[in-house]
Amino acid sequence: MGVDAVIVPRPLAVSALAVTGGEVRVKNTGTTEDEYSFIIDREAAQWGWVTPPTVVVPPGGEGSVKVLFRLPKAPKPPAGPLPFTVKVTSVNDKTISTVADGIVEVAPFTDLVATLNPPTAQGSGPSHHTVALSNRGNTPARARMTASEPDGHLDFDIEPVTLEAAPGNSVSANLRVSPRTKLRKGTVDRPFQVVADAEGMAPLKVEGKFTQEGAGGSRVPVIVAIVVAVLVLAAAAVAMAGGGGSSPAPSSQPAASGASAAGEDPACPAKGHDNRDRGATGALPFNYSFLFTTPDGCKPVRFNPCEPIHFIINPADAPPGGLADVRQAFKMIADAGGYTFVDDGTTTTDRFDFARQAYDPGRYGERWAPIVVSWGKLGSQGRNDVVIAGMGNGQVVDGAIVTGMLNLNADARIDLAREAPVPDGYGSGISWGRVILHELGHVFGLGHVESKNAIMHEQLLEQTLSRTEYGVGDIQAWHLLGRDAGCVQTPVPHAVAPLGGVGRTTTTRPS
Repeated sequence: MGVDAVIVPRPLAVSALAVTGGEVRVKNTGTTEDEYSFIIDREAAQWGWVTPPTVVVPPGGEGSVKVLFRLPKAPKPPAGPLPFTVKVTSVNDKTISTVADGIVEVAPFTDLVATLNPPTAQGSGPSHHTVALSNRGNTPARARMTASEPDGHLDFDIEPVTLEAAPGNSVSANLRVSPRTKLRKGTVDRPFQVVADAEGMAPLKVEGKFTQEGAGGSRVPVIVAIVVAVLVLAAAAVAMAGGGGSSPAPSSQPAASGASAAGEDPACPAKGHDNRDRGATGALPFNYSFLFTTPDGCKPVRFNPCEPIHFIINPADAPPGGLADVRQAFKMIADAGGYTFVDDGTTTTDRFDFARQAYDPGRYGERWAPIVVSWGKLGSQGRNDVVIAGMGNGQVVDGAIVTGMLNLNADARIDLAREAPVPDGYGSGISWGRVILHELGHVFGLGHVESKNAIMHEQLLEQTLSRTEYGVGDIQAWHLLGRDAGCVQTPVPHAVAPLGGVGRTTTTRPS
């Protein structure tokens, strides 16, 4: 008995956010029928998977499975060749195995952000600024920095003139802005523009303003409101597919993001927002709260937002439109937090279970198990249950959330007569979309809040949001959990204890 395997094509061309791949072709060189399983190597398993998980091949015959990749819009992996392996093993005889070698050709993409800090200054003498260039792409970037003012009243000195940023890095230059002539009295606004002219790309432009004061005014420059102007340029060749997405453009985000809201400590964003504090005080945090925080209580424990997060759906007992509602929820979370999600399709064997294994290599290979979404009939004594709409749990391992599970109550009703089912979609009032967004918030580490203008308010019927969308506090929380808060280290997959019997619930009891 024996097995041979090859990965085709070679290389596999993959662009960020696009699901692309090839095949693992298997030949059974033995004399009896055999079934083979597949495990993609640990590094590539961050972005790739094999489907279906096994294949049956007759003696002397051939079979194949798909090997697929979905790369994040992130600096890692870098552009260029990414070697990987898939181990093929007989399910019936573990001593029969082989390793197939493949290469992913990671397509380059550019994602640059230029900022000016402070963008606005005031005084009679020179002002000093920092121009930063952040490379969020996967290939090196080089740009020449210039500044200009349309009426010629200002002089500019930039050092250095050329900035070079490796993928995932930020570099900066010093900008000195000086008025060419003195102003006798009053003040005059002098808008200017800083341009980062990157090679092979359209220029990135950042607006600034120097308010020149007359000679009789204060000669001490005054820095006014720090509003960062950002321009993100992404390569047009990047394919936007699937349920994932990149971070929303800063201009579409509310001014009060979690890291900079008034009264918040950027170095300790979870302070005062720990959901567990409710046990001591009886009160919930108002705008946002976290189920898990670091030992010092300063930061939320979260998924690594810089690597793809897989999810899978068990459609048994799902109401009409249920699968579409789940996928829309993941898309909304991707937009809010800058995550990249990989839809692993549907399953008939995996579902919400407190004994579920976070690391299940026989089913999912050398990676953490995907978030699983399932439905159950939770009505008590044969009646539809008006109390529980769903339960969402995230699983923390070694200081990070690595997977989670969500169970939705197919028996849930929204009226006292227990006759009106939860409607599908994302319309006004109670809907499955609203329930799913709330419970997935728990999976990602969000707790209940006092604000009724938030998806994470614990009583659905008390929420004052007219549309099924995130409130201000919800958006603050996603900034503190997602890409805006930076990457976290994903633990190496290994066997861990299951969750146990602690769940989070959403109630639909009328007030």
